Amino acid sequence: MKQVTENDIAIIGMSGRFPDAKNIEQYWQNLVAGVNSINPATEEEIIASGVSKEVLNHKRFVNVSSKLEDAKYFDADFFGLANSEAVIMDPQIRLLLQTSWHAIEDAGYDMSRFEGSVANFCGMSTNSYLMSVLKTISPTEQSDLLMYRILNEKDFLATWISYKLNLTGPAMTVQTACSTSLLAVHLACQSLLSYECDMALAGGVSFDSNEKIGYIHMPESIYSKDGVCRPFDSKATGTISGDGVGSIVLKRATEALKDNDHIYALIKGSATNNDGANKQGYTTPSVDFQRDVILEALSIADINPETIGMIEAHGTGTYIGDPIEVSALTEAFREFTTENQYCAIGSVKSNIGHLDAAAGIASIIKAALCVNKGVLVPSLNFTDANPALNLDTSPFYVSQKNAAWPKHFELRRAGVTSLGVGGTNVHIILEQPPVVIAEEEQNHPHVITLSSLNEENLQLQKQKLHDYIDANATVASADLEFTSLYGRKAMPHRFTAVFKDKEELKAQLNGTQNDGCYEGFGATAQSIFMFPGQGSQYHNMAIELYQSNDAFKKDMEYCFDYLKALSPVNFKEIIFSEENTLLDQTENTQISLFIVEYCLAKELLRSGIKPNAIIGHSLGEYVAACISGCISLDDALKLVCHRGRLMGMMPEGAMLLVQSTESELQSLLLDSVAICVYNTDDNLVIGGSKSVIDQQAAVLDQNNILHRTLKVSHAYHTHMMHDALTAYEKVLSEVTFNKFDAVIFSTYTGNLVEQKDFCSKEYWLNQIIHPVKFLQAAKNAAAYFSNPVFIEAGPGNGLSSFVKSIFSNKISAVNLLPKPSVKKNALDTFYASKAILLAKGVQFDLPLVHSGKRISMPGYAFSKNRFWKPKINISHDNFDEITTSYHYTNTQYQKNRLRASVEIQLDAVNQISEEKLNDLNKLHTEYLNNIKKLFPSQNSINNTVEALYDEIVAELATNSATAVKQSEKRNVSNVFVAPDTNTEKIIAEYWGDILGYNPVGVLDNYFEVGGNSLLATKLLTQLSDRFEINLLFRELSECISIKELAVLVDSKVTIKDLVGSIEVENDTIGNNYIEL
Repeated sequence: MKQVTENDIAIIGMSGRFPDAKNIEQYWQNLVAGVNSINPATEEEIIASGVSKEVLNHKRFVNVSSKLEDAKYFDADFFGLANSEAVIMDPQIRLLLQTSWHAIEDAGYDMSRFEGSVANFCGMSTNSYLMSVLKTISPTEQSDLLMYRILNEKDFLATWISYKLNLTGPAMTVQTACSTSLLAVHLACQSLLSYECDMALAGGVSFDSNEKIGYIHMPESIYSKDGVCRPFDSKATGTISGDGVGSIVLKRATEALKDNDHIYALIKGSATNNDGANKQGYTTPSVDFQRDVILEALSIADINPETIGMIEAHGTGTYIGDPIEVSALTEAFREFTTENQYCAIGSVKSNIGHLDAAAGIASIIKAALCVNKGVLVPSLNFTDANPALNLDTSPFYVSQKNAAWPKHFELRRAGVTSLGVGGTNVHIILEQPPVVIAEEEQNHPHVITLSSLNEENLQLQKQKLHDYIDANATVASADLEFTSLYGRKAMPHRFTAVFKDKEELKAQLNGTQNDGCYEGFGATAQSIFMFPGQGSQYHNMAIELYQSNDAFKKDMEYCFDYLKALSPVNFKEIIFSEENTLLDQTENTQISLFIVEYCLAKELLRSGIKPNAIIGHSLGEYVAACISGCISLDDALKLVCHRGRLMGMMPEGAMLLVQSTESELQSLLLDSVAICVYNTDDNLVIGGSKSVIDQQAAVLDQNNILHRTLKVSHAYHTHMMHDALTAYEKVLSEVTFNKFDAVIFSTYTGNLVEQKDFCSKEYWLNQIIHPVKFLQAAKNAAAYFSNPVFIEAGPGNGLSSFVKSIFSNKISAVNLLPKPSVKKNALDTFYASKAILLAKGVQFDLPLVHSGKRISMPGYAFSKNRFWKPKINISHDNFDEITTSYHYTNTQYQKNRLRASVEIQLDAVNQISEEKLNDLNKLHTEYLNNIKKLFPSQNSINNTVEALYDEIVAELATNSATAVKQSEKRNVSNVFVAPDTNTEKIIAEYWGDILGYNPVGVLDNYFEVGGNSLLATKLLTQLSDRFEINLLFRELSECISIKELAVLVDSKVTIKDLVGSIEVENDTIGNNYIEL
């Protein structure tokens, strides 16, 4: 069966922080263990949060909270925000910034190396932080209102994240209340399917900056009466608010598979709609349109709901919401199946509460983990089903325990629902990821790299990776290498390691082993490839790479096969022989070196290491020309083969390596001896006939100048090569030269090469008979870049040692193969060199081929710096009360400011005259002066008198379309009848205040005058408190006028008084109660 279609979307990265869970792994562990993160607090914790004792002792105070740890902390430096900006920015934006970064890391991508377009859809809850800041800010503090807006309003959430993460696709803040973040997922899917982007982020965040713990329960509100969220249970009384943040990374599934991405789950279909006006009130859900959105998602996914084994429901545990949601699900499923109780249903709100704008993302992350791992987790606090759900005759049963996914399902599929207040419904269908066959672990070293903005965070990352490997014993070394090298942003503080197995890596990470470990600091480096010339060769060079690396071997074999048509010599046997006799003959040396250097360069390119510039030392310039595209590989092999053959036919000569400067040496040179190579300021090569070179050596000895005879048969780059040019020109005439983009520094001129020169026959002819100006080329290349690293792609470390000498070890040079005098394995040296290059700051592009894949592994360890501006604001009745208050007497709190205010409410009866204002001014002045006497050295006593006004709307303006009619009776179908009884008058007073009109008639229909469930909660709470009874929303639905409601209230008051008058024996009370 083909599991993935072109319309499928893959979830390839996830990150989140939830109550009691700092990451996705802890979140999953909590779900499996059935952890309830909605917890009560101690009395001290409640008072410390700012709750007064009066509220704490309120009869309906509910002591629970579901908070997010460390939400006040943020890594401003990482995101390039000034501290002054970070402290003002809404913590919700900060939380989603860090979580979005981690989600992309979890997907195994570095945005600086991703060439596609990335979209961003996200939302957040109401900004309580700005309200807290403005409430406690000093009136004298200078505030940039535009900056406050940009750093706090929802409008800027998505664009802040796209800006800081460099996401160039569509960026959209989504705002549909509780369905916000699941709608963000749907919109991200649509953006991908319409090819607006290549990858997409979707997420949401909810964090209440009001630190007060608990709440006063309002009867008939959506909040739980006892602080327990019981979705689908008969005792459910509502939900709990919670904090949380989550983000997922999405990609078209076909491309995710092609790119070897780690897939958590597939999104098979998603849909959204709105209830419109087809319901009782704005906040009331609709069965019909919830059913329709589920049917639409099923249709898009093209699957039968009988194959769905799990529903992650919106599941708030409310009196109205749960029955409507289950009814809609049942109606949708019943169009396809008559099966009963085969599909598990649950709600993560039972674990962590209702996360508002982050509720949907918490749900889809839970569902994705379930289908990924094949585990159904318990929905908490369920005992007996709410009879209104009719679960026994539905397709659903409540998931009450940790269980394996039932085996009769061919594929693991789940539906996720999110329902927003106001009617925006979203349903998404998930499926398990495609099965990917793991590749066999290759038997060669691997490399990992970690980097950070500072050393402390780097050590944290090392510890996190160590713990991850400890907990994931089966993780492949190749996957660790791939994700760390290509899926993480390179930063200034770097740690790299080359390792043979994970036990060795763990020892390197925890510091018990230093071998194979490298550290670096600084900016990103620029790579300069260097290809050496003759004299660097040795037998069996690169043999271990040839034996263990299939791609490297394939490249070499191609060269060997191609050369069979040009030469009868078996170059494979010459390179991999046990002695150097044949290898040192120039007709063999040159082509052998070219093959090894070309294959090394190809391996670097395959690994994603691309040159910013190239230098070829003599023969090495042919490798430079080949990998830059100036000449083809076939032409390069032909040229080098004939070049070596023709130069080998020239008169024999000799060359000396001389430790001397040019100025010191020039006067000592014999007439027929020439400088052939400028390696460093005091490392030169001279050449001539053997007899003359012998004489020259004697002269150098007499002048105490150190020298060494090179193992060459000819005097290259001298006039002795001149006779080879005519024949070689004919070979060059058969070659096609191509334009190229590479930056090449010529060792013939010593300068940056020009296209027209490098692509001419004359260049390559002159290159044979003129000296090699490596010194000048290296200096010019180094000056061209800010942080160059020279990479010697050839046998030994000759050029690397020259570079270190030229720049007094201030510029790095790395050799890829060992020196012949060092008994080191070429494979080990090559991989160690890769680790060194990473530590030096060389950034690897995505490799052309790699045995590893992207995996979910620990992300960046953000610094935890506290950014919090609001003050703890405690209200007191008088100044004396402060002296015994919790915060005043606790050394944990620093006293910041005192505020005292007097507010006089004015109305038509209580107006204020100029005389009263004068009297108030005298009292105020005297009061202020007395305060200043108490604080003689205090210059920051703020004195402000405010006057607030209502605008009087002219009669003419009331007729305009935009005018608001004040205190005017709404149009209702019934006649006006004034309240008569005392109860009717009291209800009418609350009714008019809450619904905003006057006069109020006792026959007015509550819903006709604009009432809804939200206003009903407020009305019923105030009436319940006023009459000391309990009123329910369903009773208001039945008693929709003041007259009917007054009769109900009077009857409840009578019953309450009657019960109160009954004397009950103490031993008969027990646990019995009467609900009024």
